[in-house]
Amino acid sequence: MAAERNYDFSILRSLRKTQAYTIADVAENSGISTAVISRIE
Repeated sequence: MAAERNYDFSILRSLRKTQAYTIADVAENSGISTAVISRIE
């Protein structure tokens, strides 16, 4: 049976805030939608 993996993506929000980036900024630069980034955070 595969082990369940839990990931802590809160570091992404911390890094984004440190750089004063909005979710829209990250989305535009990464090519990932704002909805996905918001859900990850």
